[in-house]
Amino acid sequence: MVILALSAQRRSAPEAQLLYRETEQSLTNREKLAMARKMNALSMPHPDRRPDKKNVAIYSNLNINSKINRTPCNGRKRPYIERTVFIRNNTMTNYTQDNDQLYRYLFKDRAVRGEWVRLNQTFNDTLNTHHYPQAVRNLLGEMMVATSLLTATLKFNGNITVQIQGDGPLKLALVNGDDQQRLRALARLQGDIQDGMSLHEMIGKGVLVITIAPQEGERYQGVVPLDKPTITECLEDYFIRSEQLQTQLIIRTGEYQGQPVAAGMLLQIVPDGSGSPEDFEHLATLTATIKDEEIFGLTAEELLYRLYHEEIVELFPAQAVHFYCGCSQDRSGAALLLISDEEIEQILAEHNGSIDMQCERCGTHYFFNKEAIEKLKQSKE
Repeated sequence: MVILALSAQRRSAPEAQLLYRETEQSLTNREKLAMARKMNALSMPHPDRRPDKKNVAIYSNLNINSKINRTPCNGRKRPYIERTVFIRNNTMTNYTQDNDQLYRYLFKDRAVRGEWVRLNQTFNDTLNTHHYPQAVRNLLGEMMVATSLLTATLKFNGNITVQIQGDGPLKLALVNGDDQQRLRALARLQGDIQDGMSLHEMIGKGVLVITIAPQEGERYQGVVPLDKPTITECLEDYFIRSEQLQTQLIIRTGEYQGQPVAAGMLLQIVPDGSGSPEDFEHLATLTATIKDEEIFGLTAEELLYRLYHEEIVELFPAQAVHFYCGCSQDRSGAALLLISDEEIEQILAEHNGSIDMQCERCGTHYFFNKEAIEKLKQSKE
């Protein structure tokens, strides 16, 4: 298992040196060598978050046996800061290695957990076959990120559907995701939607429905009031009400390097009761400082270090996220047979003996002539 641990506990120099010696003795020579080879330059925290903006240095090519003492240029002594960083096994290249990945992480000393996901190709695959207005694209991006974060909390195999229905220009927006992080989405419009339209202007009188469907067991359906300005705020309220836990949900959509992107972070107090509201509020305040260029453009390690460089954070292995439609010739044929024989004959006559069924989600075309339809009927008998 690949783990990132960021530690910046303020200690006295003797305490830190003792901790360092104990850490050094606990590692084998092979582990020391492996970690030293994979240690890259540490990104310093964002200037707005640094406790001391002066005398900032970048420490690169760190030896596993080295100690770092930092003294501000104003001459005042600062408590010794001990940092431990375990870099994951694959070589760090650029931000794209964390595209379409979901990460879970845990604040070891504060009983608070987090999730982070960024959707690049998954989001593009959803939009490529549709010409949705920008406001609808942004809404679907928010819903896809929220669905990914929701499914990551499942304790069983199953799927979650997040659905908005309204009487405004946007009739339907739907996203489905499962425990394998396979996402699909669609929207149906019944009027013009202008850029800059608010959620309520698009939906009118509407409702947000979340359906949790385990592979085994009964489905659960929750209705969420659309009484907040954004879908993110409505979903954050759902998390708090449904799980009775302090929760922070941050979702951003936009473009990065010329491509559509959607990303989000979920922060939640651990449900075992060991976490304190003060700890959660402290971390939520740090998380709220995140900028678009950070959530869209940094790797998981860089992002966590920027936000929480004075915390002990355990980062668990990533889970890949991808677009998955699930359509097929057989499924399209089964849907076609729901139409009466008279209607099928009429459609065949109007379209030169062939019926074109296009998938709403991915845009794939499935063609059926009269012979293919007869075979479908025989297979169902």
